[in-house]
Amino acid sequence: MQSITVSVIGREGCHLCEEATQVITSVVKDLPTVSLQHHSLEDNPEWVVEYSDKIPVVLVNKELHTYWRVDPDRLLEALLAAGAVSGKN
Repeated sequence: MQSITVSVIGREGCHLCEEATQVITSVVKDLPTVSLQHHSLEDNPEWVVEYSDKIPVVLVNKELHTYWRVDPDRLLEALLAAGAVSGKN
């Protein structure tokens, strides 16, 4: 089984970041091969330059998936295409 990482890059107190996390959590709840990580924009100077006006930024296996808002259907499709396995029977 391939492990897949979804990363959210954002800022503390960002309401869009909280919303994105809720959507992602809902999508990945039945995908045991997917883990969710949170990162602060300020953790990486390159992120500040690249993403400062686009948070939250969502990466799938370190590749840009989306920013600002997360479409649950599009995210699920991307995760399944990346090899996510459903734990639902």
